[in-house]
Amino acid sequence: MPTVKKPKKNFKMMNIIIPLMFFILAPLETFNPFKNYYIKGTIIYKNNNYIEIITPNDSIYKLNNNIEFTIGDTITIKYKKTLNDFKDIQNIIIKEITKTNAKLDYSEKTISIVNKMSLKEKIGQLLLVRVPETNKLETIKNYNIGGYLLFQRDIGQKAKETIKNEINEYQSTSKIPLLIAIDEEGGTVSRLSYNKNLVETPFLSPKDLYNNGGFEAIKQDAINKNILLKELGINMNLAPVTDITTNPDSFMYKRSFGNNKTETAEFIKTILSTQDKEVSYVLKHFPGYSNNIDTHTSVAIDNRDYQTIKNNDLIPFKIGINKGANAILVSHNIVTCIEDKPSSLSRNIHNILRNALNFKGIIITDDLSMDAIKGYDTSTPYKDAVLAGNNILIVTDYAKAYEEIYNSVTNGNISEELITRLVYKNIQFKINLNLYK
Repeated sequence: MPTVKKPKKNFKMMNIIIPLMFFILAPLETFNPFKNYYIKGTIIYKNNNYIEIITPNDSIYKLNNNIEFTIGDTITIKYKKTLNDFKDIQNIIIKEITKTNAKLDYSEKTISIVNKMSLKEKIGQLLLVRVPETNKLETIKNYNIGGYLLFQRDIGQKAKETIKNEINEYQSTSKIPLLIAIDEEGGTVSRLSYNKNLVETPFLSPKDLYNNGGFEAIKQDAINKNILLKELGINMNLAPVTDITTNPDSFMYKRSFGNNKTETAEFIKTILSTQDKEVSYVLKHFPGYSNNIDTHTSVAIDNRDYQTIKNNDLIPFKIGINKGANAILVSHNIVTCIEDKPSSLSRNIHNILRNALNFKGIIITDDLSMDAIKGYDTSTPYKDAVLAGNNILIVTDYAKAYEEIYNSVTNGNISEELITRLVYKNIQFKINLNLYK
């Protein structure tokens, strides 16, 4: 019987060719010019040249198209090419647009509350106002503000009961429950530490806590702060600092925890393990402050490439989101590889946060009265902040902020549909904090 020779060479060739074909064809699946993609969104702006849509995850895109649909319509777009979160106007080929049903991931209670609000009430809910020195209760009544941000002057050396009563009065004055926020990082930024009626020993910085007792000391300190905040009626802490800094002379160095992503990510995980349903943490300052100058006093420009930021600065934020962070504060740094605007005013920054990091919570600007905003070339920072997709704007000049946003809606530069979508998330956030009882 003749022997059958095995085609060893053919097998060897197949072992080479098949992986090679996969290597060649796999990227084509991602960037396939013949493949159709779909995106759903609600129209929030329209003119003769383009439309803007907000997607179910609150990303906002500008598209070159003039369609028969109107603001408020939810549509599904069939297109070719890919969306790019680094571009202002999307370079896609739209093949078909159909009207579809809107389905938002909010409770019926949230939708009911927001749909009963007037436009003025909705605008007020976007504002987290630094507590004014006068007319505190009138401001709540007249502007329907979303909340108050306490600074050291609001704490002073007051007795604990005095602060509690003041906050209770704010809440009882407001038709809609207020966010009461504070920067309580510990160390150099600690609004409560200087009041010995509240804190016998000032809260230490994260670095000092770790040096004294490791992550267990950080965890216990966070628990102690939360107990005090809840007792006072404060429901949002603008902390922890999630930035990575390496230069001891940089502005954020003393406030940050670690010099690398691994240390900082572990710090964020430790802090978030203490989060409950009555006090929310706020990770800051996205997309990472790094060694930049102080945005309180100057325009800060970050010229690093995106891969450096993605593989370093974004990691602690990503870990924090995966561990349940429900609020993130965006810096005013201009990150040139993403967009030549302060991050707080950059739609690209917000879309990266929503898409690349899959963040579903509320996005907050840093204080829009800082010199980094005043020094940037814009006469409408509050309008720009809304158009970028921020849910909450930290403001000092609340009257100017309110007027600018209201006028932008009435003259058609901002749609009420966008305001409504931003406020849905704010009210859901307040419900989740048990502020509606």
